[in-house]
This record gives sequence, structure tokens and C-alpha cells, in this order.
Amino acid sequence: MRRANVSGEGGVQMKPVCLIILLISCVLQVSAEPLVKHKVGPSYPRLAWQAGIQGTVTVEIELDTDGNVVSAKASGAHEMLQRAAEENIRLWTFSEVTPDQHTLTFTYVYRIVSPEQGRYSTRLPVKFDLPHRRIEISVYPAEINP
Repeated sequence: MRRANVSGEGGVQMKPVCLIILLISCVLQVSAEPLVKHKVGPSYPRLAWQAGIQGTVTVEIELDTDGNVVSAKASGAHEMLQRAAEENIRLWTFSEVTPDQHTLTFTYVYRIVSPEQGRYSTRLPVKFDLPHRRIEISVYPAEINP
């Protein structure tokens, strides 16, 4: 049985081992993004909850090479929600990073849901969608919470 020339006519034939090494190196480069080592669940600011304030906050963070958050800058939504998101993300730690991986952006979604939307749960969870760097914090309206 004759093997096909992978590189085309007149080129160098690649061995299966070389292809495997090439694929592994590509996967490692793609997954070289900083990973979350430790996360802390955010809370809904009490005054914002009582006032019925909700919205989406974008937080841009900078990491040192050890994966610690050294700065956080929030934008969007109300200042109380911005401050809560910044305070929360500063508690997180990430895997070690290279100098070109120092900045990440996360989205916090603060929302107040009707009792019907949460009727199957006594406690509304915080949803972490880390591949998309999205955190959702949901609470019931203030008038039905203790």
C-alpha cells in the first residue's frame, strides 16, 4: 500500500508524529488564556436591590504575572453595581500569565426577576459563564424578599 504525500507533489512528507506535535502545540496556544484559579460569588448591593436598580456592568481587569488582579475598571449601569463588580473581581485569582495576557474583560449582569421566573427555586443562583466571562446575579424584587 502506498502512502499519500501530505505536503503535495515534490514536498516533504510529514510523519504522523509530527502532525500530532503540531496539533498539540496549536491547542496549547489556543488555551494559553489565563484560567480562573479562584472565584468568589458576587452579591447584589442591598441599596441597589431595594431601589430596583439593575443593569449590565463591563469590568476590564489587569493581572500581574502571578495572576492577581492589580486593577479593575467598571463601566455601564449604575455606580453601585459598578463598585460591586469591581470589588468582587478583585477577589479572584488567575493562572500565571505572560506579559501579553494582562488584560481581561468580564461582564456582570445584575437583574431583578419576578417570582414567576424563579418559582422553582428558593434561592436564585449566581450563574458563571466563564468561557464567555459573564456572571449573572439575580434576585427577587425587594418587596417579596426578607
